[in-house]
Amino acid sequence: MKNKLFFLCLIALIAVSSCKKTEKDDGLTDYSGQWEGTFSGEDNGTFSVTINSQNQLSGSGYSTNWSESFSLTGTVDADGTFNAGNASTGAVFAGTINGNNLAGNWNNQSTSESGTFKGQKVN
Repeated sequence: MKNKLFFLCLIALIAVSSCKKTEKDDGLTDYSGQWEGTFSGEDNGTFSVTINSQNQLSGSGYSTNWSESFSLTGTVDADGTFNAGNASTGAVFAGTINGNNLAGNWNNQSTSESGTFKGQKVN
């Protein structure tokens, strides 16, 4: 009876632990893929970024107010927090990935604009 109880507990423990985020051998959580979304506030627009297997983020955005595109680069930490920005425009996006969604705040010190953004993983 003790053996059966032990094995049931062991199976339950394995089942629960397998529900965690995917973590690769190098200790990084795998957020890789294509992500798209919108930003709003004192400027509005869209963005599309790719996160690679090393949790490096790169992509672009489009500002509706300024009618121009801008590039984004940054990194994602193992806990899903990230910072991405563009040195030439001054725009900085800081947020968190939760499952297939990301959200956070953006600001641009050179234009004194700020707001929020949200997006989701598309593949």
